[in-house]
Amino acid sequence: MLSATPVAHPRTAWTLPWAVASFVPFGELSVHELLNFVVNVLDTFMNVCYTLGMTPQTAVRTRTRTRVRIYELQAILARRGINQTQLARMLDTSRPSVNRMVNGVHDPGSEMRKRLMAVLGLGFDDLFELVQEQSKR
Repeated sequence: MLSATPVAHPRTAWTLPWAVASFVPFGELSVHELLNFVVNVLDTFMNVCYTLGMTPQTAVRTRTRTRVRIYELQAILARRGINQTQLARMLDTSRPSVNRMVNGVHDPGSEMRKRLMAVLGLGFDDLFELVQEQSKR
């Protein structure tokens, strides 16, 4: 249970605010150990950003979305002779929803992606791609 009162650490004279103390496992970390942990987390974040070719500022302002590979999906449906109404029945959804997905107007959620992969017997990379976008802030 969280309390609003500061928590004194047994090895130091410092007091940690309840929000910080509540994340310290069993109250066993000193302030120095906690700061080292935070520095390591930030260092790891920066390394991941630079590995992906981004600055940390860009990483905070971007988001990744899953987009349908519309041309591949349309080609697969055409090769198999499946129209949008049939696909909607197989996915247990409406035809307008399938139309928006097939034409790239709407990206399906995780459940619909799973159903689409199962119905077509294809993997994630065959039907979808990850796209990074700038946030609108």
